[in-house]
Amino acid sequence: MSDYIADGKNQTAGALPDNAYDRTATPQTCSFAKSPNSVLFGEVAAEVGFFFGSSASFASIGAEADDTTRVTGSSFFTVVGTPAAGTTLNIHPTAYSCSKADKGKVFFVYNSGLSTGGR
Repeated sequence: MSDYIADGKNQTAGALPDNAYDRTATPQTCSFAKSPNSVLFGEVAAEVGFFFGSSASFASIGAEADDTTRVTGSSFFTVVGTPAAGTTLNIHPTAYSCSKADKGKVFFVYNSGLSTGGR
């Protein structure tokens, strides 16, 4: 919601907060992140995998490996292959795994939830 500013006679809408706009993020690989509305791919060269579990399951898997902030190992990730650049998947993972060369080429897209859309 925007803040309303009274000028003595009328109220006018103030600036919207940053969370009122769509945004993308590049989460760290193999680390838990807020579940996105969709995933967008850059030019990836190898297979990409996603983790769809909760924060509790992520932490318990990490605890077994003595690292509760990162989960590695392909058995915990669902592989989606090598999507073409520009591909958007309407999936809601909480972590992803890829090759070192593809790091930074997978983007989590977060929608604002407002009907106004992006900036």
